[in-house]
Amino acid sequence: MARSLKKLDALLAKGGDALTLTPALEGRLAAKQKLAIHLNRALLAMAAGKAEQARQVAGLLAKAYAGEPLVALLQAALLAREGKVRWPTLVHSCVLLSAELVVSMPDSRMIHCLASTIL
Repeated sequence: MARSLKKLDALLAKGGDALTLTPALEGRLAAKQKLAIHLNRALLAMAAGKAEQARQVAGLLAKAYAGEPLVALLQAALLAREGKVRWPTLVHSCVLLSAELVVSMPDSRMIHCLASTIL
C-alpha cells in the first residue's frame, strides 16, 4: 500500500497544494479522472494508517468537488474509521448514498472500495 501511495503522490506538482497534479497531467485529465486519483490517494492513505493525510485530501476534495457523492462517502468512511459517528446513522446515510451511486455508476470499483471501508 505504501508503495502505491508513493506512486500516486508522485503525480502531484511540487510546491502546489495536495490536489495540484504535475503540469503534464493537469491538462490531459478530465475532472472525473482527477477526482478518481485523489479519492484513491485518500483511500490508500486511510488503509495505510495515515489518517491525517487522508483527512487533508478529503477536506480539499470537499471544497473542490462540493456536492460530489463519492467525496461525501469518503468523508463518511473517515468519520467511521475515527469513531466520530454513530454506526446506525452512518449506515443509513451510506446505504441511501450508495444506492444513488450504484444506479448512476453500477461498475464503479470506487463505490465498492468505499463501502467496504465503511462497513
